[in-house]
Amino acid sequence: MQGYKLNLTFYSPCVFHHPPMLDAILSYCLQRESHRYIGYYAGTWRDREYDGINRLPEVLEFYSEIPLATRLQYDADAPLYADSWKKRFEPKYQHLADFGKAKRRIDTTSGQYRSFNMPLPARVIRAGWFYFIGDGHRAIELLNRWIWAIGKKPSEGFGVIENLDLQPCDLNEIEVLKRRPVPVEIAAKLGIQGMEQYCAWRPPYWGRRNHARCVVPA
Repeated sequence: MQGYKLNLTFYSPCVFHHPPMLDAILSYCLQRESHRYIGYYAGTWRDREYDGINRLPEVLEFYSEIPLATRLQYDADAPLYADSWKKRFEPKYQHLADFGKAKRRIDTTSGQYRSFNMPLPARVIRAGWFYFIGDGHRAIELLNRWIWAIGKKPSEGFGVIENLDLQPCDLNEIEVLKRRPVPVEIAAKLGIQGMEQYCAWRPPYWGRRNHARCVVPA
């Protein structure tokens, strides 16, 4: 399979605690395609069936069990600023609140239903990019069909994608693996060095069995 650089231009700042992973995004796209446009399976983490993961080799090359796709890359000097979104009680659900014998009234200024601002670390980036080895035409088709924003809180207007641009490039496996989490045992064999962190290293990233001590990009 061919190596590619996928350039993204953002309409609004991309918000994330950890940079988004391209393989996770593509597996979500494949899941929606497989399950009548639904991007998740309603079940517990023990019995979830995630066909998007099983179909990922259709789009990406793998090294062992690691997808050859990076996390979001961006300019190192991209500033970080504190934005926020407002957490508030939705009035249409007031019939679900237990008022006991008290008057049925929602107080959003104090108590458990109080509205407050939830801080978000927002990267002020006008552009970003992913590297991957795989089927570029299939990847861009999936992204154009299913993805309009990435990162956290797209419903609040963050991370909206203005443009996608796919460019073929010469990549080897090591160049891609250096830009994503890799378990320390595999990293040592490949001579990959960097900061160590306990995190997920393959999709699904919510799966406990996919967490390990990894070498991650600085």
